[in-house]
Amino acid sequence: MKLLLIEPFLLKEYDVFQLQVGIILIVWGLVLVAIAVDFVSGYRKAKQRGEARTSSGLRRTVDKAVRYYSLMIIALLFDCIVMFFLNYPIVTFIFAGFLFAVELKSIWEKADKKTKKTELDTILEIAELVKNKEDLVSKIIEIIKEKSQKQPEDA
Repeated sequence: MKLLLIEPFLLKEYDVFQLQVGIILIVWGLVLVAIAVDFVSGYRKAKQRGEARTSSGLRRTVDKAVRYYSLMIIALLFDCIVMFFLNYPIVTFIFAGFLFAVELKSIWEKADKKTKKTELDTILEIAELVKNKEDLVSKIIEIIKEKSQKQPEDA
């Protein structure tokens, strides 16, 4: 195979150039799929817990995509530098593998950590109620009102 991207382009061997660009675009597309899967997983978990789904989650996903693709561009540039030794975008593959691992960990981590945090918050609220048992009924009503205001209506 010709040197990554540059030599096939300069020699007008567009079939080789298209193959190399195609491989890179497929890897980049798989990174996009990993980001989307993480987003859907986070959205679903938030819905199951009754949390509000706001634009901040989407904003975090967009920020993540920008960071990830900045990293992928750096990997591609590095591949162009080491193209004299490697004929394939190995660094891009390695970086993409790293990003897949991060996304997989993120998907698994969200379910456990956020559920544990919710359980801990509930236990702390119960402990606070028991500690101040003089106004137990008024505190329970206050907590129920707060929880009902936080939960959006399902559409």
